[in-house]
Amino acid sequence: MIARAGQSQILLTDAGYRNTLAALRALSEAGYVVDAVGPPESSCETSRHLRRLIHGDILPNQNDAQTLCEHLLREGYAALLPIGGRSVERIARHADVIARHTNVALHHADAIERCMDKARLNEHAASIGLHVPRFWRLDHDADVARVADEASFPIVVKKRHELDRRPLRIIHDASELRGKAPLWQRDGRPQRFPPIAQEFVEGDGCAFFALYDRGTLRRWFMHRRLR
Repeated sequence: MIARAGQSQILLTDAGYRNTLAALRALSEAGYVVDAVGPPESSCETSRHLRRLIHGDILPNQNDAQTLCEHLLREGYAALLPIGGRSVERIARHADVIARHTNVALHHADAIERCMDKARLNEHAASIGLHVPRFWRLDHDADVARVADEASFPIVVKKRHELDRRPLRIIHDASELRGKAPLWQRDGRPQRFPPIAQEFVEGDGCAFFALYDRGTLRRWFMHRRLR
């Protein structure tokens, strides 16, 4: 199904995300025809701005993007916009192949992975002279002992990777850190990355979102975090 002349088609991922619903509305109101990938009863499904919900997992897996590429070739989308972190990671891994069938604006996979890994991102930021909160990796029991001795409490123990699902924990003293270490070591499903500890920063938390084109800032917005 190819869009009518003058109406470019856009494919969004993660139809269950509120961010996707916002993107869907904006693109539709700008004159685009929009489809989204997601399970039945996703938040986008009932939107009048959505042309079609694409059921099933057509997104790439670790090694293969064939199903997605076949769908892109058949439908003639002008662009693919990944929304959620896992979709961004998967599509970036296969971006060279996917770009043969549609436009996709993603950096190379290693840069995406570094952005999702708070430890790597903080280390990189510090290496180029940016100020970042002090943090510690918690890869081993010895790291917990070192943080207990070095840190000024309270500290925050948080997920290291964007795709992790660990809860954030505020730790008030060294004994609490040692006592709660077994909790985060078994939090949720098996994780690719241990958590990190970070100094507690007083004040409001703000989220900064930006669109860059090869290092040049194009659009940005910021909001105060309520959680």
